Amino acid sequence: MSFAASMVALSVGAPLIAFLIVGCWALVGRGVTERRVTRLKTLALWISFLASAVGGLSWLQAGAEPHLLSLGKAYVVGQHGLEIVLDVDGLTFTMLLLTTLTAGVIGRFSARYLHREPGHLRFVVTLLLAEGSLLAVNLESGELD
Repeated sequence: MSFAASMVALSVGAPLIAFLIVGCWALVGRGVTERRVTRLKTLALWISFLASAVGGLSWLQAGAEPHLLSLGKAYVVGQHGLEIVLDVDGLTFTMLLLTTLTAGVIGRFSARYLHREPGHLRFVVTLLLAEGSLLAVNLESGELD
């Protein structure tokens, strides 16, 4: 796996891991403070943005050749299956940067606007899941047979 591909994986993984952590905190209900949730959300969004930027720059430096990154098969039933293949090219990095930047602006605005609101935790969980899902859709390159 190339450095650019690992940065792409980090870009997608950071908000999804933060989603799982905040979601578990919400289910358990202990130790959930607005400050802690906001810091984790901000950290995940920054990691995602920086990984997208660094991955894009390293991809450009390596020659800017588009390639497919296979993550294996999700499942196989007889002759049919679902292979997870990510497309790494210029459009991918443009969309990754746009998506992470937009989510970062929304996350920063919501930290101030939703301060001490009862729906803050629910909004953060939804934002992290939406960003991770959008990044994964940006990278999907195959068709579902």
